[in-house]
Amino acid sequence: MPPPPPSPPPAGTRRSISAATASQKQRLNDAVLKMKTTPSPWASGYVSTGPNAGLPVPRRWHNLSWWDTLVTIHLTVHNGGNPFAHQGPAFPMWHRLLLRMLEQGLNDVMGNPAEPITQTYWDWTRPLQTARLWNSIGGDGFGQCVLDGPFAHAAGGFNISVSENFVLPFEELFVPGSLADSSNLSPSCLVRQFATSATIGGGYPALPTSHSVEQTLQIAAYDSWPYDMNALGSISFRNVLEGWGGPNNFGLTPGGPMHNQGHRWIGGTMLSQASPNDPSFFHHHANVDRIYQSWLENSGQIYYANEENGGKPAPADYPAKLTPLTNAACKAKYPEYRIYLHNVDGVMTLEVSPNGTPVSCDASCLQSINGVADWDNEAL
Repeated sequence: MPPPPPSPPPAGTRRSISAATASQKQRLNDAVLKMKTTPSPWASGYVSTGPNAGLPVPRRWHNLSWWDTLVTIHLTVHNGGNPFAHQGPAFPMWHRLLLRMLEQGLNDVMGNPAEPITQTYWDWTRPLQTARLWNSIGGDGFGQCVLDGPFAHAAGGFNISVSENFVLPFEELFVPGSLADSSNLSPSCLVRQFATSATIGGGYPALPTSHSVEQTLQIAAYDSWPYDMNALGSISFRNVLEGWGGPNNFGLTPGGPMHNQGHRWIGGTMLSQASPNDPSFFHHHANVDRIYQSWLENSGQIYYANEENGGKPAPADYPAKLTPLTNAACKAKYPEYRIYLHNVDGVMTLEVSPNGTPVSCDASCLQSINGVADWDNEAL
């Protein structure tokens, strides 16, 4: 007799785009469309629920839908807020929190169904998953508006309203063949241009391979000096995962073979700083998060904030000892302390002590991640 089929994964488990049923994919797409039109809990200018109810939120979050708030948060990190979200140690865990915020929104707008709605992931190394992704969410726009799928311009309900150019008139089309120009335009429709931008300037013509993933997972060190896009790949899992370096130390490689390559291969809207406008962003980052979790579980470099998980890593646990303090006075006072990244009430927070208890030193102590310590009022 053949073996019995495997049990379905627990509720709330993220599935691949291939493993998700037609009904689950439809529910996800429906929830995305509803997030696009439903005001966020912060649209009034204040936190609407929870222990922080009544507190003000950044002005750029005012009067936005759930979906557009996520786009704005991601866009902000490129324009002076929370600079450690990219090209720095917090890259995977910052996006992990953004994914959680997405899934909170997916369920919130659908009335918190009994079977939670989760974001599916797209394993770029499997051509069948790539085909099924575009079959589910619409495909190539060939440098112009995507014409098929639930998020097509012609279908209505998913026009882009938050972009890099907040005050300038929207441009309708990208400039074909010009990476520099296309990434600065702000079309009011979803744009894709597969396997084109990735090759401009000598980039990689294909999606990341299973070999690239395996090489990335074999890197022992989470990150290393200078803790940015110039960290050597052989001693910086984070930099290789993000796609700025390679495991063999071939240096700074914009559009390298991991995360960055996914953005560049899809092209169009995904080249923009407001890339979460394309729902493929979250399919892509759910896979990045899956690879990050695999590395965490096999690296031994887990920061345990507490013992509530019976000795197992919790989803919110982060790597320990990311970087030493660089401020001379603080380093002399706390020679063994390192900077940690910690989830406090769903917000990425920096800690500078081994046990998660803040030490008494000023903000200059924290100037070790991208040289900036101005994150006091920026959620996520």
